[in-house]
Amino acid sequence: MSFCLNAVSIAIPFIWQDDGRPHCIATYDFAGEAAEDLVFKAGSHIFLLKRINSEWLYGSLDGREGMFPAAFVDVVSDIDEGKSSQCICLLSSIKFLNKLLINSFNVLALLLDVRK
Repeated sequence: MSFCLNAVSIAIPFIWQDDGRPHCIATYDFAGEAAEDLVFKAGSHIFLLKRINSEWLYGSLDGREGMFPAAFVDVVSDIDEGKSSQCICLLSSIKFLNKLLINSFNVLALLLDVRK
């Protein structure tokens, strides 16, 4: 995740922690074949949001969402289909709060700049 404060870019590194959410680890690179595909490198930790079918999964990585072939990953903690929609709703809420936080930092930066 990164954001800009008055033309100064701040990067916040993502440190993986297993918090019990459904996830998998990529065993191969996946470059994607369509715009809705999730691109990743081998070793990436991907949060699982739903199973599309037996061959395709839908997940989240570094703030991006998309589908990817199940054969390219090892599932560590499988998804409970009943909780799939709850997980997607929670992820949408987190994205909204992230945008709100970034906008708040930008407003704060503008206010500080105006006081100079």
